[in-house]
Amino acid sequence: RDLVRRGIAAMEGLDGWVMPTVPELAMPVAAFPTVERVNWWNGRVNDATRLANYLGQCGISLPLPSDEPGALPAGVQVVCAPGADRALLAIGMAIEQVIGPGDAPDLSGFA
Repeated sequence: RDLVRRGIAAMEGLDGWVMPTVPELAMPVAAFPTVERVNWWNGRVNDATRLANYLGQCGISLPLPSDEPGALPAGVQVVCAPGADRALLAIGMAIEQVIGPGDAPDLSGFA
């Protein structure tokens, strides 16, 4: 509970913060031949989102547009104080108006 209180105090006076959703770009499924490799990846890439969850904050991830056709997706995460969902969505919509909507992933391989 002390960590949550400190997290809330750190957000005081801020609208929110922006950071990468994950610390690395997505990798193809073939890069994960074992359960151990999947577990390693999940532990690594969930660090950024896990912090906001631990602190009870709200957050969204916005897909980033790419200039490379077929590129694997990347995203930016916006995090706001607990209960600031409306502000979070407003910030997300403002960012999307500036950078445009992210690319829809190619899901044809899943048909």
